[in-house]
Amino acid sequence: MKTASSVLFPVHVRKLPARHDRGSVLIVALILAALIGIALVSYLQLSNSSLNLSQRNFYDNSAMNLAEAGLERALYCVNRNQVSGDSLTAAWPTGDGWTTNTSTHKATATFSGFAVGPNTTGSVKVYVANYDLVGPVTMVAQSTVSQPNGIRPLSKFIEVTLANRNMFAGLVAKNSITADSNLRVDSWISTNPSTFAFTPYGSAVARANGPIGVVSASNGALNLGDNPTIYGTVNTGGGSVSKSGSAKLSNVVGGTGWSPALVNTGFTYVFPTITVPVPSVVNNVAASITGSITLPSGTDLVASDGKYYYQFAAGAVVNYGASTMTITKPVVFLMTNHSGTTVISTSDHATFTYGIASGDTGSFNLYTDGNISFDSGANWFTNKAPVNTAIWGINPTSQTFVTRGGGNFYGSIIAENATITFDSGTNIYGAFSVKAMSLLGGVNFHYDESLGLVGGGGYKVTQWKELQSATERAVYSSALNF
Repeated sequence: MKTASSVLFPVHVRKLPARHDRGSVLIVALILAALIGIALVSYLQLSNSSLNLSQRNFYDNSAMNLAEAGLERALYCVNRNQVSGDSLTAAWPTGDGWTTNTSTHKATATFSGFAVGPNTTGSVKVYVANYDLVGPVTMVAQSTVSQPNGIRPLSKFIEVTLANRNMFAGLVAKNSITADSNLRVDSWISTNPSTFAFTPYGSAVARANGPIGVVSASNGALNLGDNPTIYGTVNTGGGSVSKSGSAKLSNVVGGTGWSPALVNTGFTYVFPTITVPVPSVVNNVAASITGSITLPSGTDLVASDGKYYYQFAAGAVVNYGASTMTITKPVVFLMTNHSGTTVISTSDHATFTYGIASGDTGSFNLYTDGNISFDSGANWFTNKAPVNTAIWGINPTSQTFVTRGGGNFYGSIIAENATITFDSGTNIYGAFSVKAMSLLGGVNFHYDESLGLVGGGGYKVTQWKELQSATERAVYSSALNF
């Protein structure tokens, strides 16, 4: 029987979930918590791996930078010796950590104490073969970055090969140099790099940096003849050097004996591409010049670059006896349609010189596909540094340059297809690069080291290589073991 209260206020009975339903919810919650935990742990591990990878990349880059910094220090030392003229002792100072060996021609150094990062230090070893420039210069750097907590150190190995930067490399021939007897080679510095003051060659300023060499790898392509005296270096592309009598090769002026260490059989030289200038205005020369003359004359036209260009007609040449050509401003001869013709011929001690009056700024360049014959002791621009005077041979097949009767020649010649003969008693000052060269009895060659600055001077990197494999690194394992 229902009571009034039960009708007015019905009783609701709550149905509790089954025990197995409550367990399922707990399991789901635990699984979700586990998944979240795994995700958090994975994220932390990924973040840590990313941090380690980023840190390793950072220190890997630091190791590369250290290796290149070590090579830069070595290149600086090379150029201190070659460009600035510092002695080897001054250019590779022991105070900077360098150890040098004149017998093996090697220089080594270790630079350390670099703070790369927190509790992380770096160092670099540098090895230089032929630091004294008696052969091809090879430099190798091994850098090391050491990290804490037993992490394996990072290392980088770099190998670079150097080549001379300038185009005036001494007395150079592509195919052969043949000397007769009593050849002498040495050097001097004609121009003070600070004041540009000119110093003529003389025994008091002679130095032992005179290079002579052939690109050819054939044995005997460089024949120094009887009783040569070389104060400098002897260079071939791989062949042996011929000589006879009392041959001298020394890195000291006045030195005696033959020093095999100054023979380089890895010589290379690349002839520069010669571009004949195309001036804004030229002075046409229709007839040959046969008497004394001063150039430019008052009516000659100057080009936009400040030089006076003279374009010679095909039949127009310079033919001098006892005459004098005086150059007072920058002059350029264009004798480019004269193949097979002698464009300059002299006799009876002809003279070519620069004006010495106040305001004279003479220089002389000759571009020609023709031939040149200096006879009877001609004097070629001896009152200014060789850098002011150049002959550019542009014949694509052959041309000849000859001196007879001695004489003095200040300047440079670059002619890839020319054969040149310097006669007995000729004194040549500057630098000469040709196809083949004959040096008759008693020729004296004095290399102007100032020409080493033309084209930038010094040495440049011609090959850069990271040594990544164990095989590549093993080549220098003993060299870097110091």
